[in-house]
Amino acid sequence: ITDPIVDLLITSVKQQQPEFMPDPAATAQTKSLILLMLPAIQGGMWVGMLFAAYYCAVRIVAASGRGLRPREDIPSSLRMNRNSIFIFLAGLAACFFGGVPALVGATVIGTFGAGFMLSGFASLHFRTRGKDWRIPALILCYLASMLMLLPALLILVLGLSDTRKAIALTPTKDADAPKQSDTKI
Repeated sequence: ITDPIVDLLITSVKQQQPEFMPDPAATAQTKSLILLMLPAIQGGMWVGMLFAAYYCAVRIVAASGRGLRPREDIPSSLRMNRNSIFIFLAGLAACFFGGVPALVGATVIGTFGAGFMLSGFASLHFRTRGKDWRIPALILCYLASMLMLLPALLILVLGLSDTRKAIALTPTKDADAPKQSDTKI
């Protein structure tokens, strides 16, 4: 599936730089790397898109006033479960087997890695809450993680290190109000 893409990339580089002579072994390695990166990137993008859709939907419901619960405090509550680290590691181990297990492992790495990155960004938002330098620091972190790999890995490690077993959910709006059956007439 990805072989024509790599071949097209190599021909376009050859057109721009005629002295470029690709090594067949390096071309085969590039093809296998692209094949593994594709499901990882697609899984991570899906997690990001689903979170963005959830966030927009929560904001719309909160703005309409029809929500049954107050809006969740995402920076303090978004953490991955502790057991998800083991699934992430199993996906990483599956990548070394090759074939279909490697593709499944790459998908698991991409999806869970994106979840841990979201958790890392939520932790970053929570830790910088109330600081004067918060906005420039968050902008710098977001830009650096989009442009470079090392800052993204650092935020992923922050999300990995900041896991917890249970997420504390906010109570419903009507939880504090007495029920009609509880009131005496």
